Amino acid sequence: MSTTLESTAPPQSRIPFLGTRGVFMASALLLLLVVGCTYLFLTRGQISTDDAQIDGRLVPISPKVSGYIT
Repeated sequence: MSTTLESTAPPQSRIPFLGTRGVFMASALLLLLVVGCTYLFLTRGQISTDDAQIDGRLVPISPKVSGYIT
């Protein structure tokens, strides 16, 4: 007679409430968060423009009278 106990239940994953797909999604989300935070940290002091010009209307300001203001 053997005294060993054999289980017929399938082995459980380490995180049973997430499953395989949930673990993959959580890992992808964590990786995306780390990459995003690293990018923001490394580029926090940089200012950039695409063409170094601003868009706007130019309004000329000219005096209505001739002469100097004293």
